[in-house]
Amino acid sequence: MYQALYRKYRPSTFEDVCGQEHITSVLKTQLQTGKVSHAYMFCGSRGTGKTTCAKILAKAVNCENPQNGEPCNECPTCREIQEDRVLDVVEMDAASNNGVDNVRRLCDEVQYLPAETKKRVYIIDEAHMITPAAFNALLKTIEEPPEHVLFIFATTEVNSIPATILSRCQRFDFKRIRPQVIVDRIMRIAGLEGIQLERDGAAVLAKLADGAMRDALSLLEACQSRQGILNAEAVVEALGLGNREMVLSLCRAVAEQNSTRCLHLIQQLYEKMSDFKEVIGDILAIYRDLLVFKCVPNAREFVQAYENEWNELEKIAALLPQETIIYQSKLIEEFYTSYDRIASEKKASGEILFLRLCNPSLSDGAEALAARIADLEKKIAAGVGVPVKKESAKKPEAKTEEPKKKAPQENPPAAENGSYPYTVKLKNLLQSEAALSSWLPQIDFLQKGDTLSILTGSFAKGVLASMGAQEKILKIAQSLSPEIQKAVLEEKSAVAKNTVSDLDEL
Repeated sequence: MYQALYRKYRPSTFEDVCGQEHITSVLKTQLQTGKVSHAYMFCGSRGTGKTTCAKILAKAVNCENPQNGEPCNECPTCREIQEDRVLDVVEMDAASNNGVDNVRRLCDEVQYLPAETKKRVYIIDEAHMITPAAFNALLKTIEEPPEHVLFIFATTEVNSIPATILSRCQRFDFKRIRPQVIVDRIMRIAGLEGIQLERDGAAVLAKLADGAMRDALSLLEACQSRQGILNAEAVVEALGLGNREMVLSLCRAVAEQNSTRCLHLIQQLYEKMSDFKEVIGDILAIYRDLLVFKCVPNAREFVQAYENEWNELEKIAALLPQETIIYQSKLIEEFYTSYDRIASEKKASGEILFLRLCNPSLSDGAEALAARIADLEKKIAAGVGVPVKKESAKKPEAKTEEPKKKAPQENPPAAENGSYPYTVKLKNLLQSEAALSSWLPQIDFLQKGDTLSILTGSFAKGVLASMGAQEKILKIAQSLSPEIQKAVLEEKSAVAKNTVSDLDEL
């Protein structure tokens, strides 16, 4: 009869358990010294070896010829427990037997001596499913059990276990198995099964398993029917993960602010994926990787990606400022958490999300403003001209009597130091400064003695101050007028309307 790989290659000794040495070493020591507890609580995520260690412990306490805390796996007791043929080792599924009546029946059974073994062992899986009333009925039995009884609880949600139960058990936390350990294990099993698995393909399986050895073996089993060598590309294709490339292309389109391509890719992904929420989750994970690229020097140590994805991730990270990544990831996370609450038109909601990602001006809030400023700074640093919206010259409809125009003065008034303003010459010289050239239409100059006032709007003033524009302008202005000692940024609204500015050039 065919057995699944995770059952066929389930560890039979503590030494064979992968990635849980901090637990197996303690259990072996307890078995060697005869200090086995009456109740254990095995906690941890799925597929990390909780039930496996429980069965090994059940064999070890009943083994006729234990060897350094390990079961011999050769005596009749070990073989019968291995084959699930011993009545004294009971494995219960608490999801199906979680009521008070089930627990009371168990409490009645523990009073009887084991029929075939040294100890009667109860392995209670998914223990967090037991009801509070059932736990209360079990409390006294766990606190003072008969000497011939051993309880082993296994749970993925230890926070759901009452504190009164936890305090009466020895707790062991099973951690997620490291990807490298999973790769080594499944490579060895693939060799035993005659599967042509390459190491990069095993790395893909280890990433998808997310620390669960059982999941990695199940994925390997799903791929083994494919003919030929299982490298990374073959594994991705066999598991139907080809949409990963499209998801990266969608992230690239967002980084390039290409709204049209975003809508095309969303349409394709929505047609191919049974649940569009999975796409949003993948994109959120990619944004986590992008932020690691921006914040961590040795990013590859903390980012799990296929080999052919590294270059694409690095290119996308180079296109996005850190502030933009934070702003966009927040929008994606909000959409992901609210996805199930959207009653209809989920595709339309997703399209609106990506249109907002491509254009931060469609959103308000501090994160959106920071993203817009970061984008401006990036363009200015690269010497790209920033388009400026010009105010409409249309006059108000209400007609008012226009003030009489002053006759042009034949001789413009002299500045305090006796020289004349030189706006045009100064602006011509500033055209060579790439970062400043796009802002010159919004700037006027006014010389007051040894001070050059740079007059502009409030928003432009903040941007110019952040790039240190006054120092650059002062340096060039002094080449025209050495008596100028300093330059200051001022808002036009703060200067009196009748102040003479932007006068004729020399």
